[in-house]
Amino acid sequence: QLALQPLLVFLHATNTMIGYVQGAVFMGIVGVVISPWITKHFRVKKWYLFGVNIPYLTALLLIGLTTLYHGSLGLSQPKLLNCVFLLTLTHWFFGGFCTLPCTEYIAACVPMSHRGRLTGYAYSVAGATAIATALAGKWVLDNVDKPAAFGYVLLMGWAICQAGYGGVLFARERP
Repeated sequence: QLALQPLLVFLHATNTMIGYVQGAVFMGIVGVVISPWITKHFRVKKWYLFGVNIPYLTALLLIGLTTLYHGSLGLSQPKLLNCVFLLTLTHWFFGGFCTLPCTEYIAACVPMSHRGRLTGYAYSVAGATAIATALAGKWVLDNVDKPAAFGYVLLMGWAICQAGYGGVLFARERP
C-alpha cells in the first residue's frame, strides 16, 4: 500500500479508477466462498496454501516488474495503469482462496494453548517489520526516480510475503 496509492497518482488515475483498485480486495469473496469445497479434498492444507499463494503473490511480482520495465515493454502510462488494475484484481482474487485455508492450517499446526502467544508474537514482529520496511520504502520513494521507485517497493513487499509463505513449508501440520 505504500507504493500502490502513489503509483496510481503518478499514473494520473482518476478517483474512480483509484476506488476500483482499492476496492479490488472484494474479488477475494469468490475464493472465500469456493475454497472450503476445494480444501476439503486436501488432507493437509500446507501444499494447497503454498500452491495458491504462487498466483496470489506472482500478481504482486508482476505489478512491480511491469512498473520497472514498462518503458522497454512499450507500455504507455494508461496501459500501465490498466495492467496494474488487472493484476491487482488477480492478486486479490487468488487472495480469497488463501484466507480460510490459512486459518485451517494454523489451527492444524499450532495447539490451542499456544495460539494466543503465536498471535502476540506475530503481530509484534509484523509491527516492527512494518515500521522498518516503511522506512526503507520511504527512502526508496524519496531517492529513486519514479515510477521505478514504486516497482522496487512492490518487489520488496513481494519478497517479504514470499519469504513468509515459504516458511509455511517448514511447519508440521496435523491432518
